[in-house]
Amino acid sequence: MTKRLSNHTTRFHKNEQSPFRSRISRMLLLLTTIGSPVATATAYQSSSNPPPTTSTAKENDGSLKVERLAPLSIEEVKRAIEVLPDYEIELVASEPLIGSPVAMEFDADGFLWVVEMVDYSEQENEALGRVSRLQDTDQDGVMDHADVIAEKISWPTALTTLRGKTWVAAPPYILEYPDGNRQAKQIIDGFGRQNVQGLANSFRC
Repeated sequence: MTKRLSNHTTRFHKNEQSPFRSRISRMLLLLTTIGSPVATATAYQSSSNPPPTTSTAKENDGSLKVERLAPLSIEEVKRAIEVLPDYEIELVASEPLIGSPVAMEFDADGFLWVVEMVDYSEQENEALGRVSRLQDTDQDGVMDHADVIAEKISWPTALTTLRGKTWVAAPPYILEYPDGNRQAKQIIDGFGRQNVQGLANSFRC
């Protein structure tokens, strides 16, 4: 299932040193239910106005209200995540460096590639999606530079990189971006896009 995720990207690693520390420190967790105000909402009725007998919104004559939840700060998000003992959460990237991330992958050179599905979910024809390549220029573990590699993509959902090429799933197409070339090549066609919640969203089996 494809979902709009928050604009924060975090990683977790074990406190104790081990030969696998560098690998574990790159494991990422995309956080949901935060970011710009999202329609994670609670419907409620006042006690003086009992629930209507029908379920149609029009017949509720405005009595049904939706409460929007305020976004959490990064520190609040970190405190809210439950992790196993001896693990901790670290921030890797956040706004304004990225927005609406739904997929990501490190390449062999240590760049972090991120699919940003800005057009989720009702902006199908506006082609607002993009792919960014993030870099940690000062080697402090936090991404501080981003290059937009591809943009004007409708509903991008997944990517993978290998040997200088990057492939992006943007149903109905699989797009290929050769190294140094930001012009996409459509290599596969035919993936369904009837439902934004059911798009192809991974290159992994």
